[in-house]
Parts: sequence; C-alpha cells; structure tokens
Amino acid sequence: MFVDCPADELGPCYFYEYSRESKSLRDACAKSRPAVPPGAANGFEYYLASPWSAAQGELMTDPARVFMLWPEWPDQPYLEIPAEERRRRLRWSAKDDPRVAHLKKLSFLAMTQISPEGLRPLSPAGATGPSGERWSEAVAFSQDKLGWPVHQINSSMWEAVFRVDWKAFSDAQLIDMFKSWLSNYRPTAPSDLTENPSVTNRFETHLKQLGALRVLRTFKESEIPPEIALYQDKSEWARAKLVAQGVIEWFSV
Repeated sequence: MFVDCPADELGPCYFYEYSRESKSLRDACAKSRPAVPPGAANGFEYYLASPWSAAQGELMTDPARVFMLWPEWPDQPYLEIPAEERRRRLRWSAKDDPRVAHLKKLSFLAMTQISPEGLRPLSPAGATGPSGERWSEAVAFSQDKLGWPVHQINSSMWEAVFRVDWKAFSDAQLIDMFKSWLSNYRPTAPSDLTENPSVTNRFETHLKQLGALRVLRTFKESEIPPEIALYQDKSEWARAKLVAQGVIEWFSV
C-alpha cells in the first residue's frame, strides 16, 4: 500500500490520497479545473501559471484542495508520480518564479507539520451535508439540545460556530474563554483520549487505514489474500475501515 512512501513525504501523501476519496473535491476539480493543453511541457507548471490558479485562493490555504494543482490528481496515486518529480514539486516556492506571486502562500512541505484532522475552515455547506439548508438545520437542532450551535459530523468530530470580537479581547482572554467552552461542551473528556502519537505516526497510521478501506472495497474480510497482511484480526480491519471513513468525511466539503 503506502509502505514505500518516504518518511518525509507521509504528510503530502496523506493529504493527496485522502482528498482523492472526496467526491465533492473530485467534482469541484472536474467542474472548474481546465485541461492541460497538449503542448504544455509540464502540467504542474501550467497550473501554477494559469489564470485558474490565480482565482483559486482556497487552494493555497486548504491542504485538502491544494493537490488540484497536480495534474495527476485525482486519477493517479501519489506514489505512481515519479519520485524526482514529486520532490521537485514539494520543494517548489513562489520565490522560484516571479510570474506566480499570487501563490506566495503555497507550501507543500508545510504539510509535514500539519496535524491530521486539525483545525480547518468551516464550509458554508457543512463538512458532510450536501446543502447549506441541512447544515443550518443541524446547527439549529444542536442549539436547542446542547445550548450551543454545532454541526456534529460524527461522535468525535464537530464543526462549532463562534462569534469573536477581535477588538474587545486579547489572545489570552480568548484562550480562557475557549477553555471555559471546552469544560462545558466538549463531548469527550481529555482523560478518555488515547496517547497522541507524533504527527508522522498519525499520517502513517491513517494511510494504513485507508489502504485497509480500499482492500475491503475489493475483498470480503474472509477473502483477503494472505499477502495483504495489514491487520491480523477482523476487528482491526473493521476499525481501520471506520477510522478511514471518518477521515474522508473530514475531507468532504
């Protein structure tokens, strides 16, 4: 599966592969991204310099979207892109080309420092709902039930709505307020969490779980070939599938 992924590329590989699983991202790409002209020497360079990328501000800040700049995404797996070309792109910086100053915030290597499923922008349509109306209904329901408007994606993942007056409160005051909010509304106590592994280990673990999900799309648990020894117990396969599906929901917009 992903055992051949270099350790320093686990982060980019994670975001590339999980974003491939998002139907909404694939549809958005198919709808808006232009085809690479036959005469273009390099599809990646073409997209960087194209008017299309200049109008796609979200591509620069959302790791779930940024690989739309790679022409192989979403059809070709990350590890099928030649290693030398992957590394050239990962090292790319807007400073290398003054024509693409609009991409100055773009950094693929920064993904190695992003925590999987960390904070990300709230989408107008919610993380999983197909329409803003469904998201609004979920927020209104939670307001009545919990006393705070949230969109519950699953049992451990929420989108929460806050109003912040940046002129009225310092960072320290806002941190104290958020701590108070956590004590009142957090559904899972910190003491119930499992030990938090390093970011690199989490990327590796989630890629393994994605591999298990893809295997289970092809084989029944009882028919998995013995050479695909990702997990030993059926319960481990089932848990890996559920976790991977939850991560895919996080990538949905």
